[in-house]
Amino acid sequence: MLAVKQYKDNMVSHKYTHSKDQSAEILRQTLPLMSKQSAALHPVSYAVWYEYVSGTVSESETDLQDILQNTGIMKESVGGLKNRLDESQSEIESLRVELVRAREEAMTDALTGPQNRKGFERRLAEYLGPGMELPEHLSLMMLDIDHFKRVNDTFGHLFGDKVIRAVAQVIKSNIKGQDIGVRYGGEEFLVFLPETSIDGALRLAEKLRSLIASGRIKRTNSDETVESVTISIGVVGYRPAEAIEALIGRADAALYISKSNGRNRVTAAADTA
Repeated sequence: MLAVKQYKDNMVSHKYTHSKDQSAEILRQTLPLMSKQSAALHPVSYAVWYEYVSGTVSESETDLQDILQNTGIMKESVGGLKNRLDESQSEIESLRVELVRAREEAMTDALTGPQNRKGFERRLAEYLGPGMELPEHLSLMMLDIDHFKRVNDTFGHLFGDKVIRAVAQVIKSNIKGQDIGVRYGGEEFLVFLPETSIDGALRLAEKLRSLIASGRIKRTNSDETVESVTISIGVVGYRPAEAIEALIGRADAALYISKSNGRNRVTAAADTA
């Protein structure tokens, strides 16, 4: 832009020596040439073509070269900027994908695959959030593997991990639709059952308890069958406007009753009143 301004200033200060008739003839020769240029006409164009036809030598020629040179530099700069923007966009997309992956990993239990405690509580908060239209029935069950410390101490932590995965698989195979089953921590699991009454949740809990108690798990690297693994379960129904912490707390209390009464059993919240 500075070079263009200087060019205009030079046009104003330049002393042309052509007579009126000479200037008219030069302009007559200039117009056909100007009509062939692809760029839009500009007042500067008249002076450039005038000096070209007349053969006038002035500082304008140098200024014009500066303009062309600066234009080339500008094109290179714009091209470089576009390349950098493309690279930045690619980096942003890579970071976005990495962020999504990291968020999913943060919400996933590394051992069993389903969502972990953090992911479960986030989903539950979304489901029970303000303004959400809730179904008539909502239930929650908390499960705990009985004597899990003894299993770890007797058969090792690798076998203990195998037991946790087996329980998780039984849960996953027996829930459906919007039901959510997660490992809540250690050997504890939570199963959220939207659109399921407390009676329906109790039937499912008893089915899970029976399936796990009747199953047998073999030791890793051998055909030795280990004694049966059992679980204790607490079941509660959701109360309108109940806080998530209170809902989980009541399920935990019902689970505690099951364990206190001998384990390998199901207790509903109503039984704890």
